[in-house]
Amino acid sequence: MSATHPTRWQNLAYGALALPLSTIGLPLSIYLAPFYAGEIGLPLAALGTAMLLARFADMITDPIIGTLSDRWRPRIGRRRVWLPIGVSTLLIGLWNLFNPGPQASFGFFLLWLAVMYLGFTMTRLPYYAWGGELSTDYDGRTRIAATRQTFSILGLVISTLIPALVLARKGATGADVLHALSLSSLVLMPLAAILVFAVVPEPATVADEPRVALWPGVRAMARNGPFRRVLLVLLLGYTAETFRQTITLFFARDAIGASNVGAVYVYYFVAGLCAVPLWRCSGQGSASTARWGWRWSSPSSPTALCSSCRMGRWDCSRCSLSSRVRVSARSSSCRRRWSPIPPISIP
Repeated sequence: MSATHPTRWQNLAYGALALPLSTIGLPLSIYLAPFYAGEIGLPLAALGTAMLLARFADMITDPIIGTLSDRWRPRIGRRRVWLPIGVSTLLIGLWNLFNPGPQASFGFFLLWLAVMYLGFTMTRLPYYAWGGELSTDYDGRTRIAATRQTFSILGLVISTLIPALVLARKGATGADVLHALSLSSLVLMPLAAILVFAVVPEPATVADEPRVALWPGVRAMARNGPFRRVLLVLLLGYTAETFRQTITLFFARDAIGASNVGAVYVYYFVAGLCAVPLWRCSGQGSASTARWGWRWSSPSSPTALCSSCRMGRWDCSRCSLSSRVRVSARSSSCRRRWSPIPPISIP
């Protein structure tokens, strides 16, 4: 059976949506809490509680959306159908969250944060699953993941340039930064979603595709030692990064007196952008090259690690855990050129 690949134009169109999606995470981690605490006057402890509750809600919504994305099969495509639903929900929550009135309360913050996270889940999970299905070839999926990651880092650069430019104006505040970021999302995200919807093909689903129930999949994952270690690396990496993002603005502003933190982040993410070709090369070629990339990407870049792992038809970059385990377990294409992760078997 010959491998299928998207065209270069389809690959670029697919990756484009990662740009506006990535512009959201940085403001949430860096600017949102200082703005609501400093300019709205909500207690930091309350804001932290709201963010924690919203993330706990993701533990419920992620498996639900992942399962629906697998099993709901409308004519326009089981991944494509989520684009208008997810993007609309995401933008409604983001606009209200980033543009609150002066009397915004804890309930207001929690409500729109939860709506935004729900829209983000409905957009991102099917989108990442879609990328893993665009190619049946190991190197093809690596190219798709590298393209997506390139656009993602470009989005991070944009999300740091906008605050840097806004804060360079005399008298600019956190409200001005969030308003500018919300406007950019309001323009870029619908355009990117329309491009993906219109240009990127969705592979036909197999009518008799076998399904693995949730708990057998979880048990199979629990028995898989290498897979557990990969998850541990991801947990440690994302936890450390979240702490860094959360306290960076407070440290730079209050401890060292930096006047424009956004400019510092521009250099940070440009360096990451320059490293994408290296990680793409580490996921291709000989087994020794791939192992080298895996070893170095494990502690430093969870996304690069996942783009090097072959987990069935999906690349496993940042997908929902339950959906990832289910598809990895049921896929018949789990034979790998190399991988530190053995196939998951379901008794």
